[in-house]
Amino acid sequence: SFDEVLEVKDLSRGGAGVARDSNGRVVFIPFTAPGDRVKVDVYLEEKLPYISYLTDPTTGGVTAS
Repeated sequence: SFDEVLEVKDLSRGGAGVARDSNGRVVFIPFTAPGDRVKVDVYLEEKLPYISYLTDPTTGGVTAS
């Protein structure tokens, strides 16, 4: 797992925010919108990212789980 602050650049067809991690992998982040900057704890399961928690790094508040 790894912690990283990502910027949401787009929305997927399903409505999740789309960002790229520092390795260039696409990460889908639910309950976000383009322009959001979020800290994520990512676990790779079967080579797909799984978001275990999501916080707003500016306030430290939890926005989704």
